[in-house]
Amino acid sequence: GTYSRTLPGITTTGSELVVDFLRDPGFPYFASFFYNEDINAFMYATLNAQLILNMLALLPVLVLGWRYAGYWPTFATGLLFATSPQIINMNLYFLTESLMISLMVLFVCCMAMILRGGHISWWLLGGLLLGFAALTRPYMLYFLVALLPWLLYLHYREHLAHFSGGKIAGFCLAFALVACTWSLYKSSHGNGLADTLMVGTIHHGLYPGLMYEDKPESYGYPYRADPRAAEISRDMPSVLGELQ
Repeated sequence: GTYSRTLPGITTTGSELVVDFLRDPGFPYFASFFYNEDINAFMYATLNAQLILNMLALLPVLVLGWRYAGYWPTFATGLLFATSPQIINMNLYFLTESLMISLMVLFVCCMAMILRGGHISWWLLGGLLLGFAALTRPYMLYFLVALLPWLLYLHYREHLAHFSGGKIAGFCLAFALVACTWSLYKSSHGNGLADTLMVGTIHHGLYPGLMYEDKPESYGYPYRADPRAAEISRDMPSVLGELQ
């Protein structure tokens, strides 16, 4: 198949699909499981899947909190998690945060098992989950930069037997297998390692006063009123060209 943000007959008039090298495929891959030619049925199924994912993600939060922190800290953490914006808004929008938070909660569960001396399978599963989280929200690529020194510290300074070099290498390999494959794919097709989040951040900062042409009704979301928004945010050269 072809990874594209266009759909024949819906967003295009022909059958040719334009390959999308910019939008990370984590959430689109998740949504593809619920694809339906009826767009309303597709949206309804995906939004309900988000709801179920976040309800299930709350359970590990409560279990881990109860085990390691006690009643009141667990109650406060569970309340904050259940009322976080990406959860209370999920019945209205497609949110990559919903999927990413669920993946990160599962990742934290794997880390809890790793700290208890878990089998190498927990290391591999943790690396895969963090990799899928990075495909959902690209800034998670940088999380490994902070995590890896901590793992190495536990290995070399604390001399924890279950933090062996082989297990750490397996964790990094599992992460790279998922996250770096997409970066290499983009690079091999001449699109470099453009960061979707960076492109979006620069694009959204192009509008003085957070308005498009000083129109009050566009305040906060000026790119929605800009007819050239798709062209500007197509890739890094395009958005940087607007700064000149």
